[in-house]
Amino acid sequence: MPNPLRRLQQFPWLALSQAAAVATVVDTLLAIGLGVPVIRQVAIVLLQPTLAAFTLIGFAFVMGAIAVYLIEHLHRQIFLNVGVLWALVLCVMLTLLLKSLFLPTLLSGELALVGIVLGVFWKGRRYWR
Repeated sequence: MPNPLRRLQQFPWLALSQAAAVATVVDTLLAIGLGVPVIRQVAIVLLQPTLAAFTLIGFAFVMGAIAVYLIEHLHRQIFLNVGVLWALVLCVMLTLLLKSLFLPTLLSGELALVGIVLGVFWKGRRYWR
């Protein structure tokens, strides 16, 4: 009887978590950057109730795309497919969760999940098969 968890064990978790950690730096820089007056003024405009959802999804989209870009260029030996992309989404979300415990975060919740999934699968669309 085949082990269904065997495929999960064979994912490149270390490389995925490294790419997720580096991509999460984008969120940290945005959160820290809100202390700069010029960035704060831009953020006030972008985080108005009418634009806030689109802005947060856009930031998360960029974070997901950066994570795939890092996997493509820093870990070329990894064979990307849909399963690995979903594992990358999980790693990015877990990294955001862990980071939010210690540092300020701009992204959290459902909007971050939607944006990260869109970014990962948009950038990784050639690996869907």
